[in-house]
Amino acid sequence: MKTPDKQNRRREKGIVLAMVMTLAVIVSIIIGSMLATAHSAVRMTKKWREQDQAFLLAQSAMEKAKWDIQTAFREYFESSPLARTGLKFPWFDTYTETSLGSTSKYNAPDGETFGAGTVWITIQTVRDDGYGKRAVLLRSRVRLNGTERRITEMVHYELAPSPVFDYAYFINNFGWFWGSPIYAHGEVRSNGNFSFRYGPKVNGDALAAFNPALGAAGVVSGSWNNWSLNYYYSNAPSRARPGTPPAPTYEGLWPMGYDGDPTRYQRLHELEMPYLGDLSDYIYLAQIRNGKIRQGSTTLVDKVYSGPGPDNVSGTPDDGTMVLVGTSSKPIRIDGPVVIPGDVIIKGVITGQGTIYAGRNIYVVGNVSYKNPPSWPHPDTNPQSTLQQNRSKDFVGLAAKGNILLGNYRSSNWQYYANRYMRPPFTQAYDTDPSDAAIGYDSDRNPANGYRFNGDYFGLDGGQKIDINGNVTSRRYYEATNEQAYAATNPTNSVSQLDAVCYTNHEFGGRTGSLRVNGAIVSRDEAIVFSGNVQMNWDIRLGSTSNDAISIDIYLPRVLADPRTSYWREF
Repeated sequence: MKTPDKQNRRREKGIVLAMVMTLAVIVSIIIGSMLATAHSAVRMTKKWREQDQAFLLAQSAMEKAKWDIQTAFREYFESSPLARTGLKFPWFDTYTETSLGSTSKYNAPDGETFGAGTVWITIQTVRDDGYGKRAVLLRSRVRLNGTERRITEMVHYELAPSPVFDYAYFINNFGWFWGSPIYAHGEVRSNGNFSFRYGPKVNGDALAAFNPALGAAGVVSGSWNNWSLNYYYSNAPSRARPGTPPAPTYEGLWPMGYDGDPTRYQRLHELEMPYLGDLSDYIYLAQIRNGKIRQGSTTLVDKVYSGPGPDNVSGTPDDGTMVLVGTSSKPIRIDGPVVIPGDVIIKGVITGQGTIYAGRNIYVVGNVSYKNPPSWPHPDTNPQSTLQQNRSKDFVGLAAKGNILLGNYRSSNWQYYANRYMRPPFTQAYDTDPSDAAIGYDSDRNPANGYRFNGDYFGLDGGQKIDINGNVTSRRYYEATNEQAYAATNPTNSVSQLDAVCYTNHEFGGRTGSLRVNGAIVSRDEAIVFSGNVQMNWDIRLGSTSNDAISIDIYLPRVLADPRTSYWREF
């Protein structure tokens, strides 16, 4: 009776053992498969990671190459202004696959170690895109262990409008707003400290920069008043920029508009001043853009003025000087860039879109007003329509290698007030561009020890003038080359309106009454002495990131922009 049970138990044990062995085999297979899969995944992950690393290295190498080219080109650009050949940038014409530039050459890495990989950068093509523009096709190849990644970019090196024109008031020195009758509808900035006193009104930010050359810590001191956005909607003048949003009911912000919440920015980096250097650059511009100044049916300047000046006698001190007086029926029309190598004496009604480059001083002897000015409603429920209308309105730049001076400098009133603010200790000595030595901005007349102006705009500049009696005598920095022509315009100390974007290498100032500047003021020194008030309405069409930026280039002084990519692909 017991024997069959033993046999059954043995049979059951055998079945269990077989099942256990089978399960063990299955588990082993699963584990092996999992290990193989895991190993494969590790290898795949490592490969993916390696590919990502190689790609990042290739892009990093490309970014470094772009900046190294910019650095090499900037060194050439700043040290050899006369070799620019009308801003055609011949530096880019000398290149191979592994080098670029005639001097201050960029040498591309060719199988060099870069991070954990090896990099090759090649220059494929260089394209001339016209005035102040070159396009370079670059390739970056990186090998990391057994992985290789390659990318191509079209990179643009070009001049661009300087960001100094993003401000209603930009001073390449210490900035100062002292007085409650000062209004600025726009941002204000200095390449040094900025000082506020006595409650000026600024509907915009205030910015200051650390500047060791000036001994400036980049501090904004004092305080200013500003309007709320609602008050701005109700009270801003028509020439002031729109708000952001441009109307309470408008959905979305408006780039570079006034937001009602001004901010104090301190210890910033300096902004590069787009120094108005050798006029050959702008002569080239005037020629290729066919710049003109007209009055009625008469062409006063065809690209570049080369006439004998107001005295109509060649070989005298006022050669290259021009007097421009516009009226409502016969405005002065400025189209494109034009060059007047001497002084410009201007007043009256102007129109067009362009910039006058003066080789010395610009004298604003009376009101300068646009025939067809832009305007911005406050509030504006249809800003897109407004910007389209304003893009065809007058837009004029006045750019001087010397100074822009307001009022009648021959009056005792002008002399008394300006004398205080146009010479040391109020102004300070500073280094200047060699191209300004010809108009006196090397005070010791010794280029061997550099080019430095002592800051005294009342000093003699080494040049000559035709004085009020017709005699040729020594000239001061603020004096016109032909005082007879200057006096004939009946200059006034009651200049009340200046419609223009004003740029000068040196001084902007003079004696005036209540003054409205519709555009911008950009200069080294500033000495506006006024009775009444001063209002600055920044023209938002100057804005580097504004919707209102004008599509027609009026050719204000420019700076080298950061490299810009227009095309990218992996190959």
